[in-house]
Amino acid sequence: MNINRLLPVILCSPLLMVGCAKFNLDKVTYTVTPDPLEYRNDSVAVTIKADYPKKSIPKKGHAVITPTLEFNGQAVDYPVLKVKGEKSKGEGKVLNHKEGGSVTYTGTIQYKPGMERSELFAKANGYTLSKKGEKEKFAGKTPSAIAQGVIVTPLLAYIDAKSMVVGKHNYGPIFKTSTSVLYFAYNSKEVRSVEKKSEDMVAFREFVDKQTKDQSTFKGMDVLGYASPEGKEDLNAKLSGDRSGNFGKFLKDEVKKLNKDLAANNELMKNEGKGADFAGFEKKLSEAAAGQKSQVSQIVKGGVTNAELQKQLKTIDGALAKSIEKDVLSPLRRAEVITTVELKPRTEAELKSMAVSDPAALTYEELLYTSQTLITDENTRLSINQSAAKVNPNDWRAYNNAGASAASLAKWDVAEDELRKAEKVAPNEKMILSNLGRVFWQKGDRKKAEEYFDKAAGFPEADQAKGTILILRGKYAEAVTKFGSANTFNAALAKLLSGKAADVESTLNAGNDKDLALSDYLKAIASARQGNKDKVLSNLKSAIGKDANLRAKAKDDAEFIKYRNDSDFKSL
Repeated sequence: MNINRLLPVILCSPLLMVGCAKFNLDKVTYTVTPDPLEYRNDSVAVTIKADYPKKSIPKKGHAVITPTLEFNGQAVDYPVLKVKGEKSKGEGKVLNHKEGGSVTYTGTIQYKPGMERSELFAKANGYTLSKKGEKEKFAGKTPSAIAQGVIVTPLLAYIDAKSMVVGKHNYGPIFKTSTSVLYFAYNSKEVRSVEKKSEDMVAFREFVDKQTKDQSTFKGMDVLGYASPEGKEDLNAKLSGDRSGNFGKFLKDEVKKLNKDLAANNELMKNEGKGADFAGFEKKLSEAAAGQKSQVSQIVKGGVTNAELQKQLKTIDGALAKSIEKDVLSPLRRAEVITTVELKPRTEAELKSMAVSDPAALTYEELLYTSQTLITDENTRLSINQSAAKVNPNDWRAYNNAGASAASLAKWDVAEDELRKAEKVAPNEKMILSNLGRVFWQKGDRKKAEEYFDKAAGFPEADQAKGTILILRGKYAEAVTKFGSANTFNAALAKLLSGKAADVESTLNAGNDKDLALSDYLKAIASARQGNKDKVLSNLKSAIGKDANLRAKAKDDAEFIKYRNDSDFKSL
């Protein structure tokens, strides 16, 4: 806003009346930009165009003009503007005594709280030089302000350090499996009595019995038959299928003793012959006969019978033949059952109780789920997250979430410590880096905070925090870019400051900040910049209704300076 103000009558003492006649500084007019002044990057800059009519300054005179911002009983001077007559030996821009001229001045002062309700004056001092030295011939200031107020709207930007992002839980159905193996004699498909009493079969019965009592849901029993690789492929395929089938019949009888309903489920058990186990053969061979691995493998893959295999191996080494039979081939003649159950989920009450009293009895995901969805007390949530980190110290989420909990409690040292642990586990995880940036911001280390926000570039919360910093630096267009499609208070503020006041309301209404008192206040500012008095009043009324402290702020806010004498505005 450009306002021309005529410097009326300069305050001048009787002793300086002669000087006043020579220095016609009372005729100077000023155009101030912006008016009101504006906070930007912790400074308040001003551009003043001073128009000097003819005979403003004597040929041998010079003048010093000092813009001064007055507020709350304080006065802060801008750097001075110096002008002089064409024959003056003083400093400053030369002005022709007969013609006058104009001077454009730009100055900056550091912002101080309270400047929002201020007045800008111009002080003037005129001097002449003689052999006796410099003499002041003129002194005074404009009796009325040449600009009023400082807009401090960028200071509405904020970074909520307590609002951190947590690593999501992967809680869901919990599955458990048990594998039991039964071995067969060479070229046999019959289940031997000794195998029916083996440790694996005892473990199978115990697993089925326990899961039945625990009310788990049985999802499947996969019975897989295998053959050792010597001999013909088609015979091995049939043999492995027969082993699977016979083992399955035995298992079904065993299950019937433990859970009749389970045994009656014909869809539960699936039998499959896997043929010759070449992969298992190569693995066991490498463990048992590393020196002759290639030669033995070549003989077996030739499709020889076991008798022929033994004969050929004996020509190599008698001890080797026995070793291959015992340690490599025999363990491959088997069938195995893989039993899968879905554990009965714990109730919410059980999860909440155990997470506090016996966290080690819960899974990592159960602990994360409980802390995120079932707990409302932040101290308890912090404790559960710390317990989860002990359950799985190699996953970053529990540390990160503990840091977020500590931040919510304003325990900033604890928050930093937990997040540092998360960073050590996952140094490139942008969620952690963004959260650490918020901790450093809260602790006053703005340089480090920005460093971490930059490391986390591309993570929405980090970009928005960087956008907020750009607002405070006065880089409004860059801030808008950083916020992208976000519909937050700070995003709307960036748009307002970049000249897009018309976009403020729609941005706020589309996001989660729409009901904040500050959001209504920002809408009022946007309405003022668009000259919509009705919306100014309605939005301010709503803002003050939510936060009575905004009443005093609005009274002093230079955004509403043109409404200060409006009766409707004053009634708020």
